[in-house]
Parts: sequence; C-alpha cells; structure tokens
Amino acid sequence: GLEILKKIREKSATLPTVVMCTADKGFKENYKNYTSKISAYFEKPVGLGELRKKIKELLGE
Repeated sequence: GLEILKKIREKSATLPTVVMCTADKGFKENYKNYTSKISAYFEKPVGLGELRKKIKELLGE
C-alpha cells in the first residue's frame, strides 16, 4: 500500500484523493508521516457500505 502511494505521489503530487485499506491496526500511528497524503483509510475488513459512503463523500456526492 505505501509503496503504491509513493509511486502515485511521484507521478502526481496533486492527485486529490487516495483511499487505502490496511490490515495494520497501528497504521495511523506507525505511518503518521504518510497519513496527510491519504484522504481516507480503513482497517480491514471494510464494510462495503462504509467504503461506498466515504468515496461518495470524497467525490462530493
């Protein structure tokens, strides 16, 4: 996930939204340097409704 995030940001630092899903329960604390570059993240398992709601929110729907 973080490797992909790095590659995305290298290609487009202005990309407004990145959503990540992780199994790492300590993600927010362990990767706080990256969380400012992520619009939303979810700990797995992620409910489809929760994910859909956040994506719509980020898209302004």
